[in-house]
Amino acid sequence: MSSLRHNVAKKQHRERAQPAARRKWGLLEKHKDYVLRARDYHSKEQRLKLLREKSKTRNPDEFYHGMLSSKTDKFGIKQAERESSLALSNAEVLLLKTQDEGYLTTAVATEKHKIAKLEEQLAFAPAAAAPAAPAAPIDDDSDYDYGLSDEEAPKKTRLSKRARRAKYAGEQRHTPAAPVLNATSSRGRDKIVRELSDRRERLQQLERVLGEVQLQRQLMKPGQKKKIVKDDGKVVWKWKAQRKK
Repeated sequence: MSSLRHNVAKKQHRERAQPAARRKWGLLEKHKDYVLRARDYHSKEQRLKLLREKSKTRNPDEFYHGMLSSKTDKFGIKQAERESSLALSNAEVLLLKTQDEGYLTTAVATEKHKIAKLEEQLAFAPAAAAPAAPAAPIDDDSDYDYGLSDEEAPKKTRLSKRARRAKYAGEQRHTPAAPVLNATSSRGRDKIVRELSDRRERLQQLERVLGEVQLQRQLMKPGQKKKIVKDDGKVVWKWKAQRKK
């Protein structure tokens, strides 16, 4: 009698699908996909290794067309050209200086805003006095006799435990926090003054550099101009008036 083992339906083992939370990352990588990716990575690695070996063992005296455009110094050492040494057109340089001017303008505006805030803190420092300490809570369980007789003394008022707890919580909520370093304290004022001095100096440097960049941009534009040196050694430029069409 033949075996019935092959007639029973076998269970199909399917690969796990991509979880719903990770569907945005694409399909779930299976083992066969990993094998292909690993083979591709190692093949590229081997090719790069082979190219490095070829470059090391290449004869430097062998002719190649790069020799026609390369240069050597007086010692025979090859001078490699850097990408930064390539000459840029006038329009490209003007665009770069325009971007520099935009950055410097933003930096100057930021420094002016910060200086104004620091000056405002110093201006309002005398008026910003330290907050007064909260009044000590009155013990509800004590008598308010103030030297009066038993007949003249007011009746003692008592609060429930819940009312006293609510009153204490309200006083704690309105109690000022620990003092912070601000313009009202001597140490905080000195710190603000130092920061204000540093920022003013930085603002002067930024404005000087911004003026230099703006002058360079104007000099790169077309038009006849003349350099004038004043008696004090200051250099100014004067442009010839252009007739408007």
